[in-house]
Amino acid sequence: MCSFYCVTWDNTGKCWTGGSNGSVYYWDDERKCEGTVKAHGNKQFVCAITYCNGKIWSGAKDGKVCCIDIVSKQVERTIEFGQGNIIRSISVDDNGCLLVGQRDGTITIVDQNDNKTDIMHSHSDGEVWGLELNCAEQVITSGDDNKVMHWDPLRHNWLKTWKVTDRKKKVVRGASTLSKLPDS
Repeated sequence: MCSFYCVTWDNTGKCWTGGSNGSVYYWDDERKCEGTVKAHGNKQFVCAITYCNGKIWSGAKDGKVCCIDIVSKQVERTIEFGQGNIIRSISVDDNGCLLVGQRDGTITIVDQNDNKTDIMHSHSDGEVWGLELNCAEQVITSGDDNKVMHWDPLRHNWLKTWKVTDRKKKVVRGASTLSKLPDS
């Protein structure tokens, strides 16, 4: 028994679900489980799944996107985003290019050769506390997530991120940020 976080259907109408145990399940028309594919690590819940051109694409807490062939039920391709990069959404075009959304707000394009290009970054923990427009009409932001970020709004892209501190957060009582990082 496990919980299911996401669902998709293939071109035959077969249902595929992502489980909390890292497996992808496939179901018959009678709602009976036909089998599983161990696509992700144990207890690495699968929280994104989609179908495109005979393939199931799954993303999980292990920071991986897996491509499963619906005929052989085998993982054919694994794209690693790194531990801690929880995959929350996947979109695939007919050419095999992916758009991958991560828990921290990063959106990445992955081409057919597994080359990755981040097209969106965000402040991912807590609130944004600082905002400045510099003379080059670029924006600088700072937030509870221990980051200062540099943006170019004219080109609609992120330029650079800096880490503020390596200090650990002190436990305090009373009003404070919701972030797990120290006040910076």
